[in-house]
Amino acid sequence: MMRTLVVAMAMTALAGCSGAAEEPPVDLLPGLYAVKIVGEASVTLDDRSDQGNICFSADNVVNFAADPLQRLVPDWPGCIATEERLTGNRLAGGRKCRMDGAKRGEGSMLLAFTGHHTTNAFAMSGTLVHGDHEQPGGPYIDAASGDFTITGQRIGDCP
Repeated sequence: MMRTLVVAMAMTALAGCSGAAEEPPVDLLPGLYAVKIVGEASVTLDDRSDQGNICFSADNVVNFAADPLQRLVPDWPGCIATEERLTGNRLAGGRKCRMDGAKRGEGSMLLAFTGHHTTNAFAMSGTLVHGDHEQPGGPYIDAASGDFTITGQRIGDCP
């Protein structure tokens, strides 16, 4: 209970920082992170859960700011990462998805997020929006639109 409260307080403080783009850049430290996803959108961790511990190796943290979702959520078919110019400790990006054979507005999905990180924590909030994905005989993406938040706190070394 106390650990949950401490992590929640740390994430609240982290999420409250508005000047992440102006901060001197720092690298996320390798280690074991407690990660949690909350919200209405169908965004889950690689194991399809909304919380868990994820090990970030030295290789994972080098590219974390460029594409934080790569290590956190499963690949979605037909999706490409969207890139943004990053400064300081700001995180931003998303995914654009279109199923094979989909027409405009069908079988498509857009995910966008912003956030920031410190050496031992990260927080992102975003929105998932999909087009009309239930066309009879057409492409299908099983996803609920809505907002989401992903937080992570380093809790130690990887096993």
